[in-house]
Amino acid sequence: MRRALSAAAIFVMTGVLAAGPRELPIVEDDVVREVEALIDKTPPVSDRDRSEVRKLIQRGTQAHDARRYDDALDAYRKALAIDPVNASAYYETAFTLSEMGEQAKALDQVVRSLTIDPKSEGAYVLKGNILDNLGFADAAKATYEALLAVQPSSYMGHINLGVCKVRSSDLQGAKDEMKKARDLDPKRPSAYFQLAKLAKADDCNYEEHDNLTKFLEVGKDDPRADGVRARLKEMDNVNVTIDPSDQYSTIDLAEKLSRVAWRTTEHRKRFPEACGYRPTFEEEKEILSTIVIPEWRKTKAGDAKAASGRYDLLLKIDDAGFLDEYIYGTMGSKLGEAATTWRAQHADRLKAFEDWARKEGVLNEKTDQPETANEESLAMFVVTTMSESKVHYVLDEGAAADTDKFLAAERARFRDGFNLKGDDVVDCAKADDVPSAVLSAQGAGALIPLFRCRAPGDPVLDKSVKRVSLLGLVVRDLAPSIQGGTFADKDGVHLKIVDPSWLGYVSAKSVWRNEPDVRKRYGGAESTAPSIDEEVFAMRTAAEAYDNGHNHPDEGREPFARVESLDRILEIEKAGHLRGFVLYEVLHRRYGLSLKSLSKGDAGAVTDYLMTHVLVLASKGT
Repeated sequence: MRRALSAAAIFVMTGVLAAGPRELPIVEDDVVREVEALIDKTPPVSDRDRSEVRKLIQRGTQAHDARRYDDALDAYRKALAIDPVNASAYYETAFTLSEMGEQAKALDQVVRSLTIDPKSEGAYVLKGNILDNLGFADAAKATYEALLAVQPSSYMGHINLGVCKVRSSDLQGAKDEMKKARDLDPKRPSAYFQLAKLAKADDCNYEEHDNLTKFLEVGKDDPRADGVRARLKEMDNVNVTIDPSDQYSTIDLAEKLSRVAWRTTEHRKRFPEACGYRPTFEEEKEILSTIVIPEWRKTKAGDAKAASGRYDLLLKIDDAGFLDEYIYGTMGSKLGEAATTWRAQHADRLKAFEDWARKEGVLNEKTDQPETANEESLAMFVVTTMSESKVHYVLDEGAAADTDKFLAAERARFRDGFNLKGDDVVDCAKADDVPSAVLSAQGAGALIPLFRCRAPGDPVLDKSVKRVSLLGLVVRDLAPSIQGGTFADKDGVHLKIVDPSWLGYVSAKSVWRNEPDVRKRYGGAESTAPSIDEEVFAMRTAAEAYDNGHNHPDEGREPFARVESLDRILEIEKAGHLRGFVLYEVLHRRYGLSLKSLSKGDAGAVTDYLMTHVLVLASKGT
C-alpha cells in the first residue's frame, strides 16, 4: 500500500496504515460445540476419581508456582484424562500456557473452561487478559462486559473493564468502573490504586492523595505499597527557597509560605468540591492585598530609597484601584473560565485599566494582545513543510525489516560522522572500579562517571549496575523502540511506517535531511551530518505528534494506541530533559557513542535526565 502525503494533520490520524481486521487464532464457536458434545457423552466421574482429579490439579498448581510449567501441564493432562469436562483443569492449563507465552493455546483452553462453567469469574478475567496479550483489546473489553452481565457484582470485572477503558482513552468511563469496584468491596486496594492513577492524569491531586491514603489503609502489605508511600511523600514534601542576596527576601519568604498554605490547606477548605489545587483569584488577591503590598508599604515607609520593580508596580496598581483588573488581566490562562467570565462582564474596567497602564508607561505592549500559543506546533510545521516541498514524500506501510534497516543505517551514520567535542571533564581512570561501599554512601552520584566513561555492554559498567541492583536501583531500558524508517531513492523520499505512533519521528528525520531551511531554523546545521539537534528535533516532534494523536485526535478519528516508550518520552519532554534523554538513551545506548568528551552543558543535561527520570524513579521501584 502506498499513499502520498497531503497537507492534512497526519499526526492525529490513526487510519493511515489501517489493515484489515485481524482474526482470533481460534474459532471460538467451534471450540464451544466440541466441548458441548464432549459434555453430552461424558458420564459422571466417581467420587474416587473426583478426589484423584483434585490431587492432580493441586499438584499442577504447585508445579506452576515453582515455575515447573511442563510438570504442571502434565498433571492437568492426567486430570483431564480422568475427567474430560473438568472446568478447573482447563482453567489451570490456560493459566500456565499464558504464563509460558502460549496465548493462542491458552485462549482455546480458557474457552473450554467457560463452556463448562459459564459463570466463572476467574475464567472470564483470564480470557480477557489473554485477549489483551494477543492484542484484541475490543474482544477483551467484550469479555469483561460478558462477565458483568452474568455477575454484576464482580469486583474484578469492573476493575478490568476500567483498565480497558483507560486504554481506549475513556477516562470517565474508567473512573466509573473503578468506583463501582470500590463500592462493591471497599476493603480491596486495587480500585483505590487505579482511581489514584486516573486522578493524577486529570491533575486532581486531592483525589489522588485521598485514594493513595485509602489504598494504604486497606493494602499496607500490598506489593505496590512502597511505591504509594513514596508518591505520598513526594506529594507532601514542600520546598521553599529564597535568594539570600535579596535584601527583601523576608517579603518573598512570606509570600511563598502563604502560597504553600493555600496549596496544602486553604484552597481545599475554600473549594471543598475541587478535585485538586488550582490557582484562583481569591488566592492571588488575598496574598497580594494582605501580605505583599502591605509589607512593601512598610518597607518603603522605613526606607524611602527601597526599590523593586515588581513590588513598586503592585503598589502603583493598588493605589490606582486596579488590582482586580491586574489579576484577571495577567492570569487569564491560569484562572481559566472564571477569568474569561469576569473579563467578559467587566470589559469597561479592563479598558480603563489598560488606558491607565498605557498612560503610566507600565503596560507591556505584548500583553495588550490576545493570548496565543507560546510555541509553534512542530508536528504541524513538519506536515506543512512536507506538503509544500518540491521533494516528493510518499508514505508506505513498513515492516520490521524496514525498521531494522533504518536503525542499522543510523547507527553507522552516527558512528562514522558524529564526533562529540568539548571539555574532557571526567577522569575515567577513577571510574574503573566503584566499590559497593561507595555506591552505598553516594548512591546515584557514584554512577555518573561510569555512565560517562563506559559504553553499553562494557563489563565494568555491567558489574556496577549489578551492584546497584542489589541496592534497589535498577536502571530501566528507555532507549526508544522506533517503528519505521525513511529511505530516499530516485522516486522521492519514502516513509516506511510500522506503527503510526512513530510517524512524527520518521517524518521529522525526513524533513531534517531534505529541507535545508528546517535545519537552519532549528539547528543551524549547513549539512546533513548527524547532530544532537537533529535527534532532539525528531524526538520533540515524535512526542508532540504522539500527544496529538493519542490525547487530541481529529474528530472522527480513533486515538493512537498507548505506547509506553512514547509516554515516557512525552513525560521527559514536558519536564525539559529531552536533550539529556537523546544524548544518553539514543546516541549513547542505542548508537554506542561515548559521552566522555561532552561539553559541560551537555554533561549537565545527561546528569539531570538520569537523576530525574532513571535513577530517582528506579530507586522508588518505578
